[in-house]
Amino acid sequence: MPLVARDTGQGHRPAIVCDACGKDITRASDCSCVWFDQDGLSVLRFLHSSARCARIFEQHEEQVLPSNLSLTAILGDLGSSMAIDWDAVIAQTAVVKRSLDSTHDDEEA
Repeated sequence: MPLVARDTGQGHRPAIVCDACGKDITRASDCSCVWFDQDGLSVLRFLHSSARCARIFEQHEEQVLPSNLSLTAILGDLGSSMAIDWDAVIAQTAVVKRSLDSTHDDEEA
């Protein structure tokens, strides 16, 4: 999984990198997830939903397993299998959002 930490200059934030083009996927709606057979192990690959990024994996069609899921669906499945406390996730998201909003306000001042 191409999950990385990006330095923002004021800390690090997680980011998902497209396995096709190598650029960050910045919106969940722009992300397509496919299971890819790699040496007998099913590996989740993240792609931009664009046709350009999808074509790269079409070259290996015999290795792509029959699934094309949204990032939201993958997170939901992962959360269910790991018993994630969604209320805690929502609370943490609000804290991060307030922090980002205040950083943005400071930059504008």
